[in-house]
Amino acid sequence: FPVTISSLLYVKKALSSAGVDSEIVDLNHTSRQDFIRYLVRQQPRIVGISCLSHNFNEVQGIISDVRLYVPYAKVVVGGYHPTQMPESFKKVADHVVQGYAEGSLFGKEFDINLFPVPDRTGIVPEKYGMLLTGLPATIMIASRGCPYNCAFCGNWDKQTKYRRLDNVVEELEIIKGQGYKAVYFVDDNFTLYRD
Repeated sequence: FPVTISSLLYVKKALSSAGVDSEIVDLNHTSRQDFIRYLVRQQPRIVGISCLSHNFNEVQGIISDVRLYVPYAKVVVGGYHPTQMPESFKKVADHVVQGYAEGSLFGKEFDINLFPVPDRTGIVPEKYGMLLTGLPATIMIASRGCPYNCAFCGNWDKQTKYRRLDNVVEELEIIKGQGYKAVYFVDDNFTLYRD
């Protein structure tokens, strides 16, 4: 789950950079009833939902809640499951994002170095079990993708995109300034490019 929230932080920052206000509601730490109250109170025009295969049925229920309580809202789904099996959302979602959501904002051919650094303020590391030897930690991505075709993996485009070193260092400095003392790199294949 920490990886999912980290991905959503990148998406949130990309939306913010494009002038779109957004909020993250983490249903791993929010009850379904609180989510429904949130929908009724906020009346969002667009609801984006991240889906992994293990929570596919739960996501279907969440989409039903959105349709019931905010019937005019557009439902956008993304994540590993919709990327691999977009047809499973054909009748329930208004839009399916395949691949990197940030890429949808910047165009099909995107530069990973243009992704804005996410704002991690307000994220409580302890809530996500993100402590490393007792120190507050966060997740960071220095590259995206993998060139291999392992049968067990959801790698969708067989390409690896690397961030420039100065871009990675800039994000590390921001993370340090936000009070984090440790970083987990969650790249698909962190050691592939050793230069």
